[in-house]
Amino acid sequence: MRIQEHIAIKKLTFWGVGGTASRVHWAENLEELKTLWRKCWTDNTPIIVLGRGSNTALPDGEFSGFIMRISDCSAVKYHDNLVEVEAGKLMQELVYETCEKGYEDMAALSGIPGEAGAFVRGNAGAFGLDTCDIVHQVEYVTGSGEIKIMPKSELKYAYRWSIFKDHPDWCITRIWFELNKKSTPEEATSKAKELYENRWQKYPPGRTGGSTFKNPGGNSHGRPGVIAAGKLLDDAGAKGQSVGDMEFTTEHANFIRNKRNGTQADLITLMRKYRDKVQSESGILIHPEVVLYGENGEIIEL
Repeated sequence: MRIQEHIAIKKLTFWGVGGTASRVHWAENLEELKTLWRKCWTDNTPIIVLGRGSNTALPDGEFSGFIMRISDCSAVKYHDNLVEVEAGKLMQELVYETCEKGYEDMAALSGIPGEAGAFVRGNAGAFGLDTCDIVHQVEYVTGSGEIKIMPKSELKYAYRWSIFKDHPDWCITRIWFELNKKSTPEEATSKAKELYENRWQKYPPGRTGGSTFKNPGGNSHGRPGVIAAGKLLDDAGAKGQSVGDMEFTTEHANFIRNKRNGTQADLITLMRKYRDKVQSESGILIHPEVVLYGENGEIIEL
């Protein structure tokens, strides 16, 4: 396991906010991840498992616990139409790999940044497909070090939600996806590449964290209700508004950009201001899609 001490954690996320971390551990395999996870929970040491950091804002001060990077935990095994994936697998790579094998089930997820474990935990989705639609079962390690496997039927999936958000002491280590949509490798790959290009053309430039708020009225298939969060924020005048160096982009009202030296405190203040403004003007309460971590590893609720 590679260990770095007193690291500037703003380098670890898309947003580029955060102070320093006492230690950053780079897991070379799942056994190392499981061992450190058990030790931290046994010793009451704060720990944050961090993938690519695409929808994450880390604390501005000193994070005294451990940050675990799982990027090296990315092995893939194929069992007919079941794909066994370690949690650190970059999802875009997996999308292309499965397309090249003649399955187009994952094509709709193309262009969403992140690793497989994060997709499963947050039930990421797009174009009418949610991650839960293709999950078969999930392996995870508990705070006491137990290794368990849970079938899809017990994962309590909902719009951008899974049972893992109720259990911060559970860490996803492995996933089995079930693929059923056969296609030709050429057609499946072409579809995935087209969706990837379309999605990234719509992303505002600069350091953003993806969609900031969930679409109100979303359901387990990722289809929003009557109105999108971006439309509500646009109507509330969020575009171009800022606190410090954090600003709602002028290109899309549901994206917040770090212009240069933005902080998590700036981000939270800006999010709260326009969450409240949307609720005041529309009567609709919008909830964060991004994850905000406190200095003790807790998730900050707006």
